[in-house]
Amino acid sequence: MWIDIGAPELAELKHWVDRKYAQLITQRKWKGKRQSMASLLNDLLLLDEMPLATLETAVLRETDHTDYAIRTLVFQSQNGVFLPANLYIPKGVGPFPAILNSHGHWDGGKAGDIVQQMAQRMVRAGYVVLCIDAWGGGERGSQQKEEYHGGNLGAALFDVGTSLLAVQLLDNKQAINLLCSLPFVDTSRIGAVGASGGGNQTLWITAYDERIKAAVPVVSVGTFEGYLLQRNCVCELLPNGLAVLEAKDLLSRIAPRCVHILSATREDIPAFQPSQMLRAYEEAHAEQVNKFGNSYLSYKLFDEGHDFSVAMQAEALDFFNEKFAWPSEGAADTYSRNERATLNARIPLEVHFTLAGTMDYVQDRHEQMRAYLMSKVELVEDVLLTALHKSLNVDDNLAIDHVEHTVSGRAGWSKIILTTSDEQNLHLLTKEGTPSLPTQLILPAMGMASISEEEMVSFTTYEGTVVLMDVFGVRAQQTVPMAALDEDLPAFHSLARTLMWLGETLVGRWVSEIRLVVDFLREKQSAVIQLIANRETTLAALCYQALYRGAAQMKLTELPLSLMPQRTDLATKPLNMAVHIPGIISWGDVSMLRALIDIPVLIQQPIDSAGQAVHGKQIDDLADWTSSLKNKIRK
Repeated sequence: MWIDIGAPELAELKHWVDRKYAQLITQRKWKGKRQSMASLLNDLLLLDEMPLATLETAVLRETDHTDYAIRTLVFQSQNGVFLPANLYIPKGVGPFPAILNSHGHWDGGKAGDIVQQMAQRMVRAGYVVLCIDAWGGGERGSQQKEEYHGGNLGAALFDVGTSLLAVQLLDNKQAINLLCSLPFVDTSRIGAVGASGGGNQTLWITAYDERIKAAVPVVSVGTFEGYLLQRNCVCELLPNGLAVLEAKDLLSRIAPRCVHILSATREDIPAFQPSQMLRAYEEAHAEQVNKFGNSYLSYKLFDEGHDFSVAMQAEALDFFNEKFAWPSEGAADTYSRNERATLNARIPLEVHFTLAGTMDYVQDRHEQMRAYLMSKVELVEDVLLTALHKSLNVDDNLAIDHVEHTVSGRAGWSKIILTTSDEQNLHLLTKEGTPSLPTQLILPAMGMASISEEEMVSFTTYEGTVVLMDVFGVRAQQTVPMAALDEDLPAFHSLARTLMWLGETLVGRWVSEIRLVVDFLREKQSAVIQLIANRETTLAALCYQALYRGAAQMKLTELPLSLMPQRTDLATKPLNMAVHIPGIISWGDVSMLRALIDIPVLIQQPIDSAGQAVHGKQIDDLADWTSSLKNKIRK
């Protein structure tokens, strides 16, 4: 696991993560003997709530080549979700074995050079090959333009109760349905292959769909522990996954179907380095030998970097030929690049087959939520709060084990360190004031280190007690190594992903900490608490007040009035990755949080999720909606 233990903040964070992971090992309830992997993933990813639509396919054009043809088509996955695809068909009668060829995070999606090269190699060897644009990739980005499908955009799917892993899994299942519907495909010989993010897709769909008889995941296999405190994409994140399984469980359960892992000795992504792969392989191999008497897993190391090289592609083809007993023929090493425009589906598309991106999907879920809530005559407060508590996964058992008072170095201020029952230190900076005035508990979104001298002077001049609090992870996030880890990604990307793997959320953790500090201050006769927060911590403040109601007043600066994803502007600063809460938009979004709160709340400079200022009619419309929700809520 990556970490610079020279930084004490990171060493403390790593210790906490390692401790949580160790606890999950002993607590893990592996259901392998009682529940199929498909059933388990249905439960974990809520797939039964997202049924596949009837397979609807439209062939847009077919391009003939010397020894194969390419059909460009679109097909329906979930209702209203259409996928652009290229189907490579060998010349001849068939039936042929078939391969789902998934792309990774390289440029071009289904039309990228690596994907084309592998598809041509396989089709010339007599395989039908299906290449689709993964969710948010290729033509499936916003406005049908290529974009990175992870980060805040991909994490927005958590907010509507699903995940990038889940929707990709459904797309790939429908892709297998498509292959099985073709009369020239031998449905007893279906395989899957992919590299990097495509290898991730390959492993999950193989574990989920037993129609896949052999698979080759490339530069993509390691341990799930190896994802912690790393910058892997959210498409590789199974929320609460480590409470249930590790990568070795996934690999082991695929047997008696065959998996051949290809890894690179010069891999630059720590989670996929050979040491991580071998750990998962050896544990899964041992389990398969114990159960079956032999193993259906194999691997090969290549002296390569993070790539799907020609040598790796040849190895994958040899593996499929062996497992499918297929006499490979044709000029397998020949590669003739097709221009991407010739493989794209967008130009001839009719309106009925609009290629929707993540923002469209989340918007549709948001509209469904609004329609549902509008139809309700009343909403039961306890039901809403129970659902919120579950989504946040707040730890009600978190307690303070130790209190340490130290000198701050700033006149009139003192430091307090609260050590929690799970061995984390909560850092407070306090200034005692007039007891009759409200105690201001201030939650700076990027920590005390981000507070300007001008702001500190204003806090000092306030005559009441002031308490500044660094919430979980913020001190580690400000270190140079953590900033480098999240370079070109939203802040808290790696930490937010880590907590979700461990079954927690950053906002939920912050809520638990606010509860501890408010209770601590109340024990010191601070009867009236004013919560002051900005940007990301405003959500934690609202969630805390909805659940525990320990504050008398709130002042929220740059509160996002909705978590709906918006197109970002280079002139604005989007919210970071800390804000994502499973199902929060489908639950009612920020408006529902506001509707559940009965104390005075001052909102200054409200924004949207892209950090853009919200003005006029937008504010009024959301205020009316919040009022409508409040009138529906019953005790």
